[in-house]
Amino acid sequence: MKTRMLNYFIVMLLIMFAGLFLYNQPARLSDKEKSTMDSLFEKTKVQCIGRYVFDVPSTFINTQHASVMINEYRIETQRMYPPAFEQMINLRENELKVTETIHSRDMPFLKKSIALENGQNGVIFDRNESVSIPGYGRTLETHFYHNGVAFTVTKNFDDLSDDKYSQDKAEYIEAGVSEKSFTLSSVQIREMKNMLTTLSGRQDTDIPTIPGTCIADGYISDDEKTKERMSLVYNTEYNIDFSIMTNNFLREKNSLLDRTGGVSEALSQINGRIIKKEASIINGIKVEELLTVGEDTNGPGKLYQFMLMANEKNTDFNNPILSVSLNNYGPEESLLNEAQIIDLWERITRSIRIRPGAF
Repeated sequence: MKTRMLNYFIVMLLIMFAGLFLYNQPARLSDKEKSTMDSLFEKTKVQCIGRYVFDVPSTFINTQHASVMINEYRIETQRMYPPAFEQMINLRENELKVTETIHSRDMPFLKKSIALENGQNGVIFDRNESVSIPGYGRTLETHFYHNGVAFTVTKNFDDLSDDKYSQDKAEYIEAGVSEKSFTLSSVQIREMKNMLTTLSGRQDTDIPTIPGTCIADGYISDDEKTKERMSLVYNTEYNIDFSIMTNNFLREKNSLLDRTGGVSEALSQINGRIIKKEASIINGIKVEELLTVGEDTNGPGKLYQFMLMANEKNTDFNNPILSVSLNNYGPEESLLNEAQIIDLWERITRSIRIRPGAF
């Protein structure tokens, strides 16, 4: 009797574990679904972001052109023809010239316009940071054109060298602010010009082979350890958002898998589950992944949240963090089913590698 009960208990345990195993297994592609995905990836293009490269379907279009920070410089890019660039900077200069500050002592809003030299095409506007901020709060707004790409580079700084701001300067120093925090606009302009020598426009699929970092439509060559942060966000045409971000200075104390303690509880509220949760190595890069799915409480579709992270706890110049995500939090249901979304994720993320010559 005891033997029979023991055997029954073992069988039940095996059935339970088998059911749990099958429940957590990712959905598999049918032959028709696989053919659809093979067609999607029949033509791919190499993409470059920061120090990394990866492959996406050629139909994927990056929509993010304004999320780059290099040290204190914010950079935006836009492809355009030279006449359009000239018109843009002329209109912008006229706009800045007629802008008025709230307090008259902070006028003029546009301090000066500096045309770029030595074969560079563009202009630096030395202007007030805003109409409401005192005039010692300044912004260098630079418009630079190279190889079909218009760069807009901005940097904020404080210049209290004008005598009319002597009282403000004294109050800052009395409050403990170091005078090193205040710089002359001439110094900032010189540094901006040096920074521009590192910028170059590039085609979306041009992959540089020299040290430096990729941004949308552009490239930044470097010979020193700069602080970098940039991202790409793709229109996939399937009601799915796919994005990839990298930086080399925002180190975390805990990694992705260290932070998943409350995930199961949160998923239970939307009848969700974990599809995948593991650490692995992709092309020599140690990564952690968390793939989840739940039900959309506002509709019949499913909500997907996929994440991949690398170098979170050891982030530095030579080990830039990598953050990849996929979700469909938009109002429309995904046009791909679960098996296809997983396949899309796997094909792209498994192509991620360090760009040769990046460092």
